[in-house]
Amino acid sequence: MAAFGDGGILGPNEYSLQLNTNFTGTTSACDGHAGCVVWQQFIYATDYETKGKAAVFMQYWLIGWGDSDCPSDFDSDGAGDCFGNSKSVAAPDVKGTSLGKLSLSGAAEAGSKDTVVFTDGTTAYSVSGSDSVLDISKVWHQSEFNVVGDAGGSRADFNTPVSITVKVALTDGSTSAPTCVANAGTTGETNNLNLGSCSGKGGAKPFIEFTESN
Repeated sequence: MAAFGDGGILGPNEYSLQLNTNFTGTTSACDGHAGCVVWQQFIYATDYETKGKAAVFMQYWLIGWGDSDCPSDFDSDGAGDCFGNSKSVAAPDVKGTSLGKLSLSGAAEAGSKDTVVFTDGTTAYSVSGSDSVLDISKVWHQSEFNVVGDAGGSRADFNTPVSITVKVALTDGSTSAPTCVANAGTTGETNNLNLGSCSGKGGAKPFIEFTESN
């Protein structure tokens, strides 16, 4: 598996697992900036700050902040948006051939903490941060999960043939079946797989399941 794009970390076995919220809601983190919405990413990246050393972390975004200076602990992306990272934890740099044993989860609790957990099949690696950074729990009602490029708008490019089955579980107190939404991705990273069937199932542990292949 290789990656390419206009940025990010490129090369064999470079990818990220991302669980991303919708960016259609505003909270007090936008500080009254017109058109500003909040967006949060729960991420496992095969390389983070050092080549060959993976990490698990959360990335916070103020989309549409505008031309004024970003808040403390946020940086500008140069296009009117602000972003900042949580603390990170080191994790194994897992090759793309072992994707089937990996899982990534994100949780947000109002007035408490947000948490990302990455599991490599045997060990869990987690990071928590205050939900008050974005108050994402107040506006999070849609999720995007996938294996994509490692930052910077890059693409995870899989060898042929590849087929992936993705299962996205939902825990929000409801037993209703979640709904698949077409063309609703939020991240700038991609992969070279084509989306297949997608279905939602309710019950004690609701989930969405979809396939991707090339």
